[in-house]
Amino acid sequence: MISKKNSLKVRYTYKLLTNLIGIPIGLITESLIPRGLGTKLYGDFSFISGFFQNFTSFIDFGSSNAFYDKLSKRPNDELLRKFYWNLVGFISVIFSFSVVLLIYSNMGSTIWPDQLPKYIIMGLIFGFLYWYSQIILKVIDAYALTKKGELVRILQRFLRLFIILPMYFFDFFSLDIFFIYNYVVILFSIICWIYILYKEGITVFPRVNLSKNDLKVYSTEFYLYCFPLIIYSSIALTAGVFDRWILQISAGSIEQGYYGIAYQISTICFIFTSAMTPLIFREFSVHIQKNDLKRIRAIFKKYIPMLYSTAAYFGVFIAINSEFVGFMIGGHEFADASICIAIMAMYPIHQTYGQLSSSLYYSTDRTSLYKNIGGSILIIGIPISFLFISDQYGLNLGGVGLALKMVFIQLFQTNLLLYYNTKFLKEKYSYFVLHQIYSVLFFVVIGLFTDFVVNHIFSNYIISFFASGLLYTIFVVCFVFIFPSIFALDREGVMNIKNQSINFFKKWF
Repeated sequence: MISKKNSLKVRYTYKLLTNLIGIPIGLITESLIPRGLGTKLYGDFSFISGFFQNFTSFIDFGSSNAFYDKLSKRPNDELLRKFYWNLVGFISVIFSFSVVLLIYSNMGSTIWPDQLPKYIIMGLIFGFLYWYSQIILKVIDAYALTKKGELVRILQRFLRLFIILPMYFFDFFSLDIFFIYNYVVILFSIICWIYILYKEGITVFPRVNLSKNDLKVYSTEFYLYCFPLIIYSSIALTAGVFDRWILQISAGSIEQGYYGIAYQISTICFIFTSAMTPLIFREFSVHIQKNDLKRIRAIFKKYIPMLYSTAAYFGVFIAINSEFVGFMIGGHEFADASICIAIMAMYPIHQTYGQLSSSLYYSTDRTSLYKNIGGSILIIGIPISFLFISDQYGLNLGGVGLALKMVFIQLFQTNLLLYYNTKFLKEKYSYFVLHQIYSVLFFVVIGLFTDFVVNHIFSNYIISFFASGLLYTIFVVCFVFIFPSIFALDREGVMNIKNQSINFFKKWF
């Protein structure tokens, strides 16, 4: 039983606080990295790291979600932890060997065009470390230790900044050093999280013996859960790698850099949803175990539209101000990335539905249906990528083409997933569709109006940007009191948020 101090609201608050603190730190850090590396090296890193993040997502086969789901339901199962880490180790060894063989075969230059073998190896290490860190963070969340876990993430963000500053000002940037920098930051988090678990009496790598029968039971359990996701992961890997590969051979590292920075900026819009996703996943898993469908329905209907609107609030503003945002983050070298940034700012809006809606599929073991829906859409996306990106047989749109494809595919996939979830929960699909449309239009109208007003008052780009953001926020807050349904609230809910905010400021200020 989770104590009140570790309730969903408290855990979300700490997740959110981490992401909010991370915004200014992340803006400084992310503005120094592309400037320090330059467009080509930044594009190379984006290509290699993106490849191996797709690669580790593939070899995960959905097993980390299965592990998180089962650990949330059975937190005292040490054999489960032992089995899963053995599985992770086995997968890591097999696929490391496979990648090394590919690098030094004739296929290496085809899969990773214009990339040195040492950077491919470094990218592989980066992908594995990132994968391991995400698994351990899920263990933290599964045991409702989110508060302490998020404090580590805050420290990690400061560490990223403190290391990157001397690298930039003393011109100590190279691709080798930048990979090592990422290793240090990720290892810092892993070690801290393991220590937190150890202090709570939870052994990450328990010293228990797995019998042949245990191996058979857990293998069967994971197989039944993950088999559909193995197929889905294979399709996702093919689609994700193909996207970056066709962009690399058609447009080169500079366009990779434009898309890479647009993708990084788009993650800003996802701060609220990314904070909530693992927590909602855990709540779904716990209440499924209790067969409490009523509570699941209430969480789904309350939080998903609310977080969708929150992502739209950020996404629309960044899209409208994409030219300045691109310059602020990347400098003059990334001036041509503004269109790509504007399009990708729309991506996290429906990614909200994708992440939160998929959590319900995982927690209810409907992975086969998830595979059928998601896999079908990803397959359709491959020829669309070719059409938008290819320089010989397509429209040759470069990074813009990939951004368009990502937004279109995300829109269709998430709404299909949403449709079957509403059928499962016996909710009205039309409610969620209408909310998607009118909430985005709400932010677009306010965003364009404030941009028009501010640009006629201020000539300085920096002042204009911050004034526009302030006025945009004021208008949104005011109109939410009139139309609370924008954030899936009623008037009572809005007043509760208002009173809580006033009490918070009275307490601290």
